[in-house]
Amino acid sequence: MEQLRSIQLEAFLPLSLGPEAFLAAGYTLNRTLNKQLGWKTLYKVAYGKLLLLTYMHKYSYKTYTLNKQVRKGDKLALYALIRHLVSYNLTNIY
Repeated sequence: MEQLRSIQLEAFLPLSLGPEAFLAAGYTLNRTLNKQLGWKTLYKVAYGKLLLLTYMHKYSYKTYTLNKQVRKGDKLALYALIRHLVSYNLTNIY
């Protein structure tokens, strides 16, 4: 619960995204080192293999998505929409 509160306070996102923050906190907690497990991750103990963490970004990380609804001749329109990363459960989060 402490990790969940700190994630929500740091992210400045609405409280309606609380369930997503809860899932993200659990996801990161399962992938951090634990002293009681001999400084291994819970993932390593459960599955017996190392995991790659290069894809993980900060919660509420600013992302840019292509706006495909821009008309061809509109040169001053925004071609990217600003969004925030609120979940790690996706298979492709580029």
